[in-house]
Amino acid sequence: MLYLVRPFASLQWNDLPTRLALDAVAEHKVDLAKLDWDLSDCRATTEVIRLALRHGVACSTGIVLPGIVLSDAYRPSDLLQIHQDLAESRSKAQSTAMKEFIESIMPGWIKRGEERDAHSDQSSAEFLRRAKEGRAKLLAVAPKPDLVEHWKTLGGTDPQ
Repeated sequence: MLYLVRPFASLQWNDLPTRLALDAVAEHKVDLAKLDWDLSDCRATTEVIRLALRHGVACSTGIVLPGIVLSDAYRPSDLLQIHQDLAESRSKAQSTAMKEFIESIMPGWIKRGEERDAHSDQSSAEFLRRAKEGRAKLLAVAPKPDLVEHWKTLGGTDPQ
């Protein structure tokens, strides 16, 4: 998947395989702007522009960014939302009376559930930590000077 980041425009996407597209640009100087682009649900935020200036390739109308870059950058917020949804569903899953009833039938059930939840929370925290590190590494890369100039030529502002 690819994203097209354009100045003054919404983010667009195309499901062409990234490797195929990048190889076509490298080997044949293909202008990826000529692909059919669909409007994305994501927005071209300042962070998206920063990522594009670091990890994208120029095309005639903007910068094409591999989808995996956005996926990796959004992973921390996605994981956090998943964990919050899980915590909310846990709290709604059973009433105190139901928990006590199950405990009366299967002694130790509440403790095992608490241990399982604690383990799940620890795992989630570790995945989130790694995802944040990955995102930080993506943003720590210096912008490509040629992409910055290309972006400015198209009318984009410097998001630094």
